Amino acid sequence: MNFLKIGNMEPTLNIKGTIINLNFETQTSKLGRPFRWSGVRLCTDEPSIWIDKQLMHKAIYDFKFLDKEGGFISFKVDYYGVFEKVVNE
Repeated sequence: MNFLKIGNMEPTLNIKGTIINLNFETQTSKLGRPFRWSGVRLCTDEPSIWIDKQLMHKAIYDFKFLDKEGGFISFKVDYYGVFEKVVNE
C-alpha cells in the first residue's frame, strides 16, 4: 500500500511526492490554497479484487478548497493506494 503510517501518526496520501494528511485538519496546497479532506468514495465503475485475502477497491479521495475560489479536487488511487490520476467531475 502507498498509504504511510508511522507509529500513531495519521494515514496520508502521496500524490506525486506531495504528502496529504487524511484527517479533517486544514492543510495548505503548494499554491498556498487552504484545503481539507472531505471524504472518500469507492470506484463502483471498476471491479473489486482480492489481495492478500482482503477485498480491495479503487477509491477517490475528495478535498475541498476553503478559500474564496472554493471548489474541490479529487484523486483516484488504485487497489494498493497508489495515486492514479486527478479526477475532474
